[in-house]
Amino acid sequence: MNRPNILMIMADQLPAALIGAYGHPVVKTPHMDRLAERGVVFDNGYTNCPLCAPARAAMCTGKLVEKIGAFDNGAELPAQIPTFLHHLRRAGYETILSGKMLGPDQLHGFEQRLTTDIYPSFFNWTPDWRRGVYANPGTSVSQLADTGLCKWNLQLDYDEEVQFRTLECLRDLARRQDGGRPFFLCASYTHPHDPWIITQKYWDLYDIDMPAAPAVPLDDMHPFDRWLQVHHMVDKFPPTDEMIRTTRHAFYGMITYFDEKVGGLLDELDRLGLAEDTIVLLTSDHGEMMGEHGMWFKRTFFDRSARIPFFAAWPGQWQGGRRAREVISLVDLFPTLLDIASLDDLDEVAATVDGDSFRKLLEGDDPDWKDYAISEYYGEGVIQAGRMLRKGKYKYVYVHEESPRLFDMEADPNELNDLAGTPELADVEKEMRERVLRDWDVEGVEAQVMKSQQDRFAIKEAIGEDHTNVWDSLRCPPAIRPPQGRTGDERAEAVSEGVTGKSRRGFQPLHEAARCRFYVRAGGACVPPCETSSHPSMPASNTSASRTHRRRTGRGGIRRRDGRGFQPLHEAARCRFYVRAGGACVPRSSFGLGVRRVVRVAQCCVPRGFPLEPAPVKTGAGMAVGMRQAVPAGLCVPRQSLGTRSVGWALAHHLPR
Repeated sequence: MNRPNILMIMADQLPAALIGAYGHPVVKTPHMDRLAERGVVFDNGYTNCPLCAPARAAMCTGKLVEKIGAFDNGAELPAQIPTFLHHLRRAGYETILSGKMLGPDQLHGFEQRLTTDIYPSFFNWTPDWRRGVYANPGTSVSQLADTGLCKWNLQLDYDEEVQFRTLECLRDLARRQDGGRPFFLCASYTHPHDPWIITQKYWDLYDIDMPAAPAVPLDDMHPFDRWLQVHHMVDKFPPTDEMIRTTRHAFYGMITYFDEKVGGLLDELDRLGLAEDTIVLLTSDHGEMMGEHGMWFKRTFFDRSARIPFFAAWPGQWQGGRRAREVISLVDLFPTLLDIASLDDLDEVAATVDGDSFRKLLEGDDPDWKDYAISEYYGEGVIQAGRMLRKGKYKYVYVHEESPRLFDMEADPNELNDLAGTPELADVEKEMRERVLRDWDVEGVEAQVMKSQQDRFAIKEAIGEDHTNVWDSLRCPPAIRPPQGRTGDERAEAVSEGVTGKSRRGFQPLHEAARCRFYVRAGGACVPPCETSSHPSMPASNTSASRTHRRRTGRGGIRRRDGRGFQPLHEAARCRFYVRAGGACVPRSSFGLGVRRVVRVAQCCVPRGFPLEPAPVKTGAGMAVGMRQAVPAGLCVPRQSLGTRSVGWALAHHLPR
């Protein structure tokens, strides 16, 4: 097969060191270990930024962070910058995303998304270097007091959805009669990112080890890491041994949960007969310190934060069970994938990026490989730009206007002995410093970072802190289909389960950042239901309970406490009973609807015949014919159950595209 399919599996915040295939003696990762036996394992893979969004932006564009302006989690990747997804499409590939990736522009070359993303769609996470070193309760280690067991949580909701949609997509692709285009399918999970809580099943697998690198007193730390410790409030909430043990316990369980998802995808490829024609890649955006050196989260250049797993398997083409010692990084994926895809103008495109194709390493050997990786950090928690170079066995860390660091990663894998200034390594240090500073105007970059931050703060001030955009460009997933072979009541129940998450039919949850379990998609926008009504709940299905509730609240649905009609929806509000669609609000219901058809109102789909009480608005153009009360764009109507027959499929198929 000249152009194979590609399945890329991404974890979030997964360090290479905590995987069995990389030698960890405790963490159970049988499926990633199985993937390692099938393909090539890179021992020295690195992120180009130890932070989620910048790392993914660098990976997708093949360019270092400072060249694309995606400095932190609150910044945007400009939509005008081509990604490897755009070029894969030019090469004839179908590009599909399931899960987390890049934020407000949620396509960036993917032609189809199967789930929503989980990034905020505004500049809420913008850091402020003007403040100097400051504590951030949002990323505080105080959360270690709440780690451990859970019955279920939002991250599990999200990754179950990612898994379901990915498996469903693989089955759809396998059913093609004509073969179709080769596909690039990315399954990107949020595990094992914090918060660190996991269910009993995975918790029970472990007895926990403690960090190998001891904590360092704050005053003895390098300034870069000391800034991060203050930002994470380690000085104010020093974790106890019990907190450390409990958090590591949950984190290990979360890794095994992710590994189980990997196993499900590998098994399905085998079952569908796609394995021999599909390259499987597995990586992460960055790692997690998990108490090593007394540090938590990411953002630092220690290997637990900056070194990532990288597996690549193509049965029958690449030798299985092989280890590659060469240094690679996420930006190298861009030219490698286009090399595999046989892009016609590969040389011209590859010349525009910072990465290099490691296809020869996958096939055997490349004596001319560059063998280095650069990682940068310009995000929250620090006050100066930093760059790391891993070249051969050495790692060099440069922080502007601070002392450098140098480690021998073969002799000192835990990075306990800083060799900077050692006379016998003076030539090595000089060479690595020159490489770090080559083509890097650090003062110019810092000025760009500060300007970017202030521009975003100006926009936040103009719009308001409570403003939230819903910039979700995902169409209704093609997987939403009418339940087949059931009675009316059974169909209504099936669709109701899909909406509430009891099964995976119907509409899907949005991102966890809104702190609400259930979300409804309509007309290209999703918002959480809210809690502004005086009524505590609204049954989702057309049961006797919901009918009783309607009798109590009036056929028109939920009234405001002051009786002045319907409760208006604010996108940032927490509301249980309303959803926004294409500029208008429509009911969030079980879709067990006794309605014959769906009509559009002002770029919004609402059920024809929806019973509404009069609201304090004037009737006008763009009204839904046959409705008791006209619904112009912007009016909110109540969530409620409308009948016994399921037309959830009709609503899904009549939403604006």
